[in-house]
Amino acid sequence: MNVLINELPTAVITYLNNPYCQLGTATPEELVTAGGIYTSDAGLVIDADTGEINLETSTVGDHTITYSFSDGSCSNSSSTVVTINPLPVASISYPAGPFCNRGTVSSTETGVTNGQYSSSPGLSINEVNGEIDLGSSTPGTYTVTYIFNDSTCSNTTTTDITINATTLPSPLADVTGQCDASAVAPTLTDICAGLMTATTPTIFPITTQGTTVVTWTFDY
Repeated sequence: MNVLINELPTAVITYLNNPYCQLGTATPEELVTAGGIYTSDAGLVIDADTGEINLETSTVGDHTITYSFSDGSCSNSSSTVVTINPLPVASISYPAGPFCNRGTVSSTETGVTNGQYSSSPGLSINEVNGEIDLGSSTPGTYTVTYIFNDSTCSNTTTTDITINATTLPSPLADVTGQCDASAVAPTLTDICAGLMTATTPTIFPITTQGTTVVTWTFDY
């Protein structure tokens, strides 16, 4: 009587960019025997047929993945460990907004610091510390993006900032008088400063004959 013992099939699975951050997906590379089934613990969200891992919905930590396969005669399995690292956390904000397009405003950071700031054209922002030059920026609403990392993984966070245009004074009508002339101080309502009354160094009434130019100043 002859006994035939078949060799066990072999296969190797590798996740080339291991370890991973908790973002996106990861797909294995299969060597030798394909068509097997992938399994792992409950914390790893993995496609049983393709081995693709949903890193974002999986828990952080080490996960052992088992690849079970067959060549039609014999079955075998191969295992590998995948590590998922947590994403760093940070937040940014610009308190006391919305703002008018004058002066500057600084970012308030929590969590991971020393990231990089960016936004769309029109917003004058320092990419290192997030300070915004409101006077050099175009009025509008902007999304500020902050990219940061903890030396293992990178992440981003965003916040919106609104810059309103400064309310400018309206032209004033000329004032005339026979012997003297006086004027009422003009006012305007600015979205940031509220109701404002202009001032002038000119002393009223004006008694000097001829044309006197009066300059009014609003202190925003």
